[in-house]
Amino acid sequence: MRAFALALLAFVATSASAEAARVWVSEGGSRHVPGVVFVAAAGEANALTLTRTRRETTVVDTGATLRVGDGCRRATRHRAVCSSVAEVFLGLGDRGDAATVIGVFSDDEGRIAGGRGNDVVSLARARLLNTSVSGDEGADRVFGGSTGNELLGGRGNDVVSGADGSDSLVGGSGNDVCRGGRGADFFDVRDRARDDVYGGGGRDRAEVDAVDFLHGVERVANRR
Repeated sequence: MRAFALALLAFVATSASAEAARVWVSEGGSRHVPGVVFVAAAGEANALTLTRTRRETTVVDTGATLRVGDGCRRATRHRAVCSSVAEVFLGLGDRGDAATVIGVFSDDEGRIAGGRGNDVVSLARARLLNTSVSGDEGADRVFGGSTGNELLGGRGNDVVSGADGSDSLVGGSGNDVCRGGRGADFFDVRDRARDDVYGGGGRDRAEVDAVDFLHGVERVANRR
């Protein structure tokens, strides 16, 4: 399923058009797990909220018109209603975008890519097992959810924050601020730039540069 997720995000990264943002439900990989896919159009600043209930998944983008595909119907220009899904694939495109995910998702292969621009991505009101979130290029803010996630800042001066789960937080290049949560988190901020790392309530570990600032991290490795 991981190979399917990566292939799907590669498609997302290369297929944005200037027409409208697109949303559909895809079932891929050996387990045929349903996932909602959102692809931003070029040149738009998305303001996306994705909410899952037991019966349906609602996608609202106040910053863009939505075009729907399989498994979804368009309720308004900015709102689509899709079947209930187990995972999330979001490609936010080339502007400063915002995305909030709400609800409980049962599978663990989701992927969210911020793309270029100063993005804000929040899983704070979601439960997504092991979903990977990357801010990509720009000064991004990435917030984890109630389970362990892989959170990456990408290129730029980013803020990357974990939550209740045991998260993996990677600052990327730039002067980043990484904050753990209640779980046993892992930090990787090795980029030869000054980063600030704040552990949380769990037993955290970090791989850092000599110039980095650390607080509340129990185990430190590879400090150069």
